[in-house]
Amino acid sequence: MNTFQKQLDYLKKRGVRFISMQQMLEMVKKGRPLKHQYAVLTFDDFDQTVHDNGLPILKAYKIPCTVFTVTGITGSYHSGTKLVSWSQIKHMANNRLITVGLHTNNLHYLLHNQSAVITADKYNEFKQDYRESQKLMVHYLGKEAAFFAYPYGSETLRVQRYLDNRNVTTFSLNIGLINEQTDITHSLPRTMIDKRTWHNVVVPWVK
Repeated sequence: MNTFQKQLDYLKKRGVRFISMQQMLEMVKKGRPLKHQYAVLTFDDFDQTVHDNGLPILKAYKIPCTVFTVTGITGSYHSGTKLVSWSQIKHMANNRLITVGLHTNNLHYLLHNQSAVITADKYNEFKQDYRESQKLMVHYLGKEAAFFAYPYGSETLRVQRYLDNRNVTTFSLNIGLINEQTDITHSLPRTMIDKRTWHNVVVPWVK
């Protein structure tokens, strides 16, 4: 059993319930106190390792997840990692457990040591990039994406307003919890899991 499976088992045995992104949003919008502990799983970039190793485990456990894909470079190598192709994404999207979100079209890179998305003179380029990514989603999957993960977790108020005005729910990489009082017009927190955050964030939350 690998580390990912052990972590899923740990959470399940302690009563954590895995829900989809859409279920999470519906619960937050109702504004009612949450009766249980819930987890929403996400994967950025949607590379081949997620497709080959992570998704089969989630299917076996019947756990939903959201994958954020860089629409303009699918099937190619990004930072030394092979990204999943559109044909693979289309096949996976047919599974009700899988939700596909956006991670830009061609703006997933650093410029002057910061995310290109938040570079001031890239704002108009970002809007064009976003429109192109949604066109590709419609072309390959038949519908626009409702979720967007900021590359490197970075955003600006102007970009956030642009996406919120289009009813797109956004995600940062700021560690935090989502509850019934969370303002979904702002980017939502996530915890990127590694050994440190597992022991310092996840385990104390479960306990």
